[in-house]
Amino acid sequence: MKRVLAVVLVAGCLSLLGACGGDACDDAEEKLDECGLPSTVGSCDDATDECEADCINSHSCDEITGALAGTPNDYSDCDDACN
Repeated sequence: MKRVLAVVLVAGCLSLLGACGGDACDDAEEKLDECGLPSTVGSCDDATDECEADCINSHSCDEITGALAGTPNDYSDCDDACN
Protein backbone atom coordinates (compact mmCIF):
# COMPACT_ATOMS: atom_id res chain seq x y z
CA MET A 1 0.00 0.00 0.00
CA LYS A 2 2.82 2.42 0.80
CA ARG A 3 4.39 1.73 -2.61
CA VAL A 4 1.12 2.54 -4.43
CA LEU A 5 0.76 5.74 -2.45
CA ALA A 6 4.33 6.75 -3.34
CA VAL A 7 3.69 6.15 -7.05
CA VAL A 8 0.49 8.23 -6.91
CA LEU A 9 2.30 11.06 -5.13
CA VAL A 10 5.16 11.08 -7.64
CA ALA A 11 2.74 11.03 -10.58
CA GLY A 12 0.79 13.91 -9.05
CA CYS A 13 3.95 15.94 -8.51
CA LEU A 14 5.10 15.37 -12.08
CA SER A 15 1.75 16.46 -13.47
CA LEU A 16 1.86 19.63 -11.38
CA LEU A 17 5.29 20.38 -12.83
CA GLY A 18 3.98 20.03 -16.37
CA ALA A 19 5.80 16.81 -17.14
CA CYS A 20 2.67 15.25 -18.61
CA GLY A 21 2.04 17.93 -21.22
CA GLY A 22 5.45 18.16 -22.85
CA ASP A 23 8.22 20.54 -21.96
CA ALA A 24 8.04 24.23 -21.12
CA CYS A 25 8.74 25.18 -24.74
CA ASP A 26 5.81 23.12 -26.01
CA ASP A 27 3.57 24.81 -23.45
CA ALA A 28 4.89 28.25 -24.45
CA GLU A 29 4.16 27.51 -28.13
CA GLU A 30 0.57 26.68 -27.19
CA LYS A 31 0.27 29.79 -25.01
CA LEU A 32 1.49 32.11 -27.79
CA ASP A 33 -0.98 30.47 -30.17
CA GLU A 34 -3.80 31.04 -27.66
CA CYS A 35 -2.69 34.68 -27.39
CA GLY A 36 -2.80 35.07 -31.17
CA LEU A 37 0.93 35.78 -31.29
CA PRO A 38 3.53 34.31 -33.63
CA SER A 39 5.16 31.28 -32.13
CA THR A 40 8.94 31.59 -32.15
CA VAL A 41 9.91 29.52 -29.13
CA GLY A 42 11.29 26.42 -30.82
CA SER A 43 12.72 23.68 -28.65
CA CYS A 44 14.26 23.85 -25.20
CA ASP A 45 17.84 23.36 -26.36
CA ASP A 46 19.44 25.28 -23.50
CA ALA A 47 18.71 27.04 -20.23
CA THR A 48 17.96 30.34 -21.99
CA ASP A 49 15.25 28.76 -24.15
CA GLU A 50 13.65 27.13 -21.13
CA CYS A 51 13.86 30.37 -19.12
CA GLU A 52 12.14 32.33 -21.88
CA ALA A 53 9.47 29.64 -22.18
CA ASP A 54 8.87 29.79 -18.43
CA CYS A 55 8.40 33.57 -18.72
CA ILE A 56 5.79 33.10 -21.43
CA ASN A 57 3.99 30.43 -19.43
CA SER A 58 3.87 32.50 -16.25
CA HIS A 59 2.58 35.78 -17.71
CA SER A 60 -0.68 36.84 -19.27
CA CYS A 61 -1.29 37.43 -22.95
CA ASP A 62 -1.79 41.13 -22.20
CA GLU A 63 1.62 41.36 -20.50
CA ILE A 64 3.35 39.58 -23.37
CA THR A 65 1.59 41.72 -25.99
CA GLY A 66 2.39 44.90 -24.07
CA ALA A 67 6.07 44.00 -23.84
CA LEU A 68 6.19 43.22 -27.56
CA ALA A 69 4.63 46.64 -28.21
CA GLY A 70 7.46 48.27 -26.26
CA THR A 71 5.86 48.73 -22.85
CA PRO A 72 8.22 47.45 -20.14
CA ASN A 73 6.48 45.20 -17.62
CA ASP A 74 6.98 42.06 -15.51
CA TYR A 75 7.09 39.86 -18.62
CA SER A 76 9.81 41.94 -20.31
CA ASP A 77 11.79 41.98 -17.04
CA CYS A 78 11.53 38.19 -16.84
CA ASP A 79 12.56 37.72 -20.47
CA ASP A 80 15.47 40.16 -20.13
CA ALA A 81 16.74 38.25 -17.09
CA CYS A 82 17.04 35.09 -19.21
CA ASN A 83 19.80 36.57 -21.38
